[in-house]
Amino acid sequence: MATDLRQTWQTAADFDAGLRLRTRHLPALREKQISAEPYTRRRLFSALCDAEPVVFSDFHVPAPLEEGRSARDTVAGLITNGFGPKQTARVQTGPSKKRSYLRIPDLMGRWGRGRAIVSVTDLHIRGTSLETTLGIGVLSDFNLLLSGSEAMELQEMMTLVISARGNVTDSHSDDPDGSNH
Repeated sequence: MATDLRQTWQTAADFDAGLRLRTRHLPALREKQISAEPYTRRRLFSALCDAEPVVFSDFHVPAPLEEGRSARDTVAGLITNGFGPKQTARVQTGPSKKRSYLRIPDLMGRWGRGRAIVSVTDLHIRGTSLETTLGIGVLSDFNLLLSGSEAMELQEMMTLVISARGNVTDSHSDDPDGSNH
C-alpha cells in the first residue's frame, strides 16, 4: 500500500510541487486513506446516513456500448449527441489552465483525441437526453431533493466531470451535499 500511496502523491507533486510527499506524512495519510470496496445499496445508504465518504470499486452505470467502439469513444459520442450543437460548457484548457467556453462537440473532440489538456467540472446533464441514455437513475436513489419542495428541486443538479490526463480538475463541494461519479 505504501508504494501506491507514494506513487499517487508523486503524481500529484508533478502537477503541484507543494504536494511533495515527505516520509513523515505517510502515517497520517495512511490513516486517512479510503479503500475502495464493492458496491451495495446498503453500503451506500449507510455511508450517507453516517455522513462518511465511500469509494466503490465496481459501481456500474449502464452505458449502451457500441460494437467495435471503445467505451471512451462511445461515451464521447453520447455526450456530444446529448446536447444541442451550439450548447457550450465552461472549460479549462492547456498547461496555463485558461478558462473559456467551448461547444460540447469541440470539447468532446479534444478530449476524445487524448492529446489536449482540457476539462469541464460541472457539465449539467439533469433533464437532458444524456441522463436517460446513460441510465443514471441509480445515482439518484437516495436523492431527497428530487422529491422535495420546488425550492429544494432548484438546488438539485446532476453533472459530469470530464478531464484529460495532465489536467488538475478542481474539487469542490456544492450545497447541500454532493456525490462524485
